[in-house]
Amino acid sequence: MNFDKALDWLNKGAQPTDTVRSILSKKGVMLKKHLMIGVQKGAMTAEQAEVKFQTWMKEKEAKLASEIKAKAEKKRADQKARIEAESKVNAARAEAIAKKQAELAAQAAAAAAEATAEEAPAEEAPAETEA
Repeated sequence: MNFDKALDWLNKGAQPTDTVRSILSKKGVMLKKHLMIGVQKGAMTAEQAEVKFQTWMKEKEAKLASEIKAKAEKKRADQKARIEAESKVNAARAEAIAKKQAELAAQAAAAAAEATAEEAPAEEAPAETEA
């Protein structure tokens, strides 16, 4: 947007729509027009108007920068919270998998022990018959 052309357009008597007025207001064109009318009426000098406008612009830029910073910090905090929640879920899953594997290993060991126990008496029985 060309600031000077927008200001000139308003000074020529243009009546912006609500949407355009909102955009021009956010960019400072409406404030500049208001200050220029004050200069024309003799309420202030052009230098005073310029100082007020520059002060407003600096405040607006600072506010915008702080909002951007706050959004970025919130985004980082949300991302950190999601990662922490995901790591908790992953830890719970890993624990469940480890428990399941331990149960399976215990069952396999028990089955192997049973098989060994069944084979041992079978091996001893023929040994008894030989004696």
